[in-house]
Amino acid sequence: MPTPTPTPTPFLLEPTGGAAPRIERFSFATDVETHRDGSERRSASRAYPRLTLSAQYMQLRSDPADSLAPLRAGGMLLVPAWQHQFVSSSGAPPLVDAGVPLVGEREWLVRSRRGAWRVVTLGFLPGTNVLDGWSAADALAIPLHVAQLAEDSFDVEYSTPATVMPVSLSFDVEANLETPAPWSDGGLVFPERQDWSARLRESTAFSVSRFDAGNLRLRELRYVKRTLGLSLTPMGRAAIVEFRRWIYAVRGRLNAFTWRAPMDAETRLWRLGSDDVEIQYLKPSLATCQLTFVEVAA
Repeated sequence: MPTPTPTPTPFLLEPTGGAAPRIERFSFATDVETHRDGSERRSASRAYPRLTLSAQYMQLRSDPADSLAPLRAGGMLLVPAWQHQFVSSSGAPPLVDAGVPLVGEREWLVRSRRGAWRVVTLGFLPGTNVLDGWSAADALAIPLHVAQLAEDSFDVEYSTPATVMPVSLSFDVEANLETPAPWSDGGLVFPERQDWSARLRESTAFSVSRFDAGNLRLRELRYVKRTLGLSLTPMGRAAIVEFRRWIYAVRGRLNAFTWRAPMDAETRLWRLGSDDVEIQYLKPSLATCQLTFVEVAA
């Protein structure tokens, strides 16, 4: 008989507030072949992006040993995506607009107004983004991911025998179930939300062949690669939803997009410089992201 799959254990440590961000990292995989003239052939080597959740955590329950027990067991966990929490102050079900698929059912961590936590399975009312099965006594809902520790160990510190200090943890989601709405058919355009509190950085790299011909030193310029580094600040849930849809559409370094850089007179074609995109959430409606763009030939 096959061994039954263990039921994932809810992980109920709560992230710290303040300046410590809640992070989600999307990891695509792309093979990039650069030709002699600088043109590229890119192909995806991963069908779906890997998703990693990171945060600095504090204990949620009074017994730190009980809170840490799921980590010590080393198995699968139900990890809340705190950056996509939804609050209802009126008793009506919250509208879900980011971070979860709007079809089927999944596990949620729900808290009532009395402060009691429970794990429940909720779906959506047909054709809507309204949670089905919401209780009028509930105040907070957080989508759960089946995940496990990204590292093979973890360390904690105690300020007293009964108090755990903040601990930074990362979790690899077992199966990324997100199904963002597809990008429009008008072509991939970068949804610019430049953060001018951080400088935009530009660098140019030259691919050069060098060789000696007698007493001459010859240099053949093969191609030029221009790279821009910028910081983004999507503000509001709608902006974050749009940006996350764009991340899924470009698929890391795979798909090119159009954008007119602030210092350019015309729109150019770019791709991401990395297959990993990390979004840092200061709160559910405010995020930051550092990106690198590489200019590509049309």
